Amino acid sequence: MMKHLTLLCAMATVVALAACKKDQIALDELTTNPFDADYDGAAVFTYVDDTTTIETVGGTPTRVLQVEVRVHEELFGRPTTYQVQAGAPVDQLILSNQVEDGLLTLRILNTTPGQQYCTLLRLGNGGSFGASSTVCATAE
Repeated sequence: MMKHLTLLCAMATVVALAACKKDQIALDELTTNPFDADYDGAAVFTYVDDTTTIETVGGTPTRVLQVEVRVHEELFGRPTTYQVQAGAPVDQLILSNQVEDGLLTLRILNTTPGQQYCTLLRLGNGGSFGASSTVCATAE
């Protein structure tokens, strides 16, 4: 019985040591997660379309540039909630439940015809932000 127990322990030790053998992980090569600041993969945000309309805002006719942007959720690895931080001139935090079918619409008020407007978009979740892209459109 003791012989079998010793043999069993020896086999368990060999299996455990073999299972722990792993290659070193190069942290500087882990750049494929779009939620990480050092992400260097495909663009998470891409321009789709834009329109310029005149809307009444606060009783005043206002030229509004609406920019449709694709959020490439297929890059996330699995379905997850996220945020999009839109910089100037939009200055808005957009939650994933406000994004339908991977499309979000940015609204830029008081635009000038022929003027190009660019917005830095950053992907975030859990309070930190990762991948970013700049999306531009020209007001009509």
